[in-house]
Amino acid sequence: MPPAERGSHSMGFWPCTTDPKVGIALEKQGDLAQLSAGRSARFNSEKRKIPLSLSALLSRRGYSVRAGAAGDGQGCFLVFHAAVHEGAADFYSARERAAWSPGRPSTDWDARIGRETWRVAVDRRGRIIGFMSLEEDGHLGMAYVAPARMGTGVSDALYQQIEAAAHARGLPLLTTQASHLAQRFFARHGWHTDARQSVIRNGVALSNFRMHKPLT
Repeated sequence: MPPAERGSHSMGFWPCTTDPKVGIALEKQGDLAQLSAGRSARFNSEKRKIPLSLSALLSRRGYSVRAGAAGDGQGCFLVFHAAVHEGAADFYSARERAAWSPGRPSTDWDARIGRETWRVAVDRRGRIIGFMSLEEDGHLGMAYVAPARMGTGVSDALYQQIEAAAHARGLPLLTTQASHLAQRFFARHGWHTDARQSVIRNGVALSNFRMHKPLT
């Protein structure tokens, strides 16, 4: 997804990697991330015929989704950086990926989390494994999942909560700027592609797609 400062980082997600360096980087999140307080609902599905709650289902898969909080910035950046440099390699050159994520955050991620609606996926150890952000006007600015969690349903769980938050706020329309990889995901969730475009990141042109989804 990017936008410029409306997403100097946003562009796409879901890499798959076995690079030990990435694993080490993500492992460091253990000291930074925190699990939100709360209990998953318990009930006897056989007797009561009630399906498992979303939180209980996600817990069975080894992760949960919560609201973004102060202190999540570093962990989210590590996921973002790994996603860009590993998952986007089939669509963006090394030069493009280096411009997209040079290696250190250019903005205060924690401040941004405080201004916007963020949903963060964490594993059982509290490490951040994915996140999505929604701006006040309905722009989905960032959407990234850790490389090793690609294809495990994390992105779907995050998106479900982001769209629910948009409905709760009465937003009529969602927009984004999606990478080649993210475009497929959003299309699967009912988004429409408006146009392909080029954006400049650190002096390098990157291609992405303007997309939208009506909510009313």
